[in-house]
Amino acid sequence: MKLRTVSTVDPDNKRWLFVVIVIWLAMSAWEIYSWLTRGSLIGVAYIPFFLGLIVWRCAFQYEIMVEDGGILSQMSGLGLYKAWQANMAETRMLMPLRKRMLLKELGVSDFTHHYSSLDSNPMRVLLVQRAGKKNPHALLFKANDEFYDKLARELQRQNPEIILRTKETTK
Repeated sequence: MKLRTVSTVDPDNKRWLFVVIVIWLAMSAWEIYSWLTRGSLIGVAYIPFFLGLIVWRCAFQYEIMVEDGGILSQMSGLGLYKAWQANMAETRMLMPLRKRMLLKELGVSDFTHHYSSLDSNPMRVLLVQRAGKKNPHALLFKANDEFYDKLARELQRQNPEIILRTKETTK
């Protein structure tokens, strides 16, 4: 069985992105003006930092695919491409993300963020225990409830040892 979901863009979040970009442009103009009149270079250094943050959180599209034997997450945008994959035998837990501290309690020290801030779907977490690694790895992604339920059933079918959590059982 093959499952697939692609990140969506919520129109309300697009409006907020527009507001953030306008604020960033105003802040950048002010910092450049300050640099030209007072010679303060510190504020100018923040301009590319905040632009990079906006791009990183909003300009990429993510796709999650599940096939027999594995799960693949792809990030693409601005001519860049990055993939993350895991074997089904390595999957340990699938759950909605409520508190990031819960992941720390589970011993997770390595995270892969494959979600867009423009996507209004809820955050999900897939924990993977790689061979030879002490701590589990967490794939953070956003997906709707329908895909989450199908993914849970498929993961359970391919790896009966996986722990599945729902909104009700995750605090």
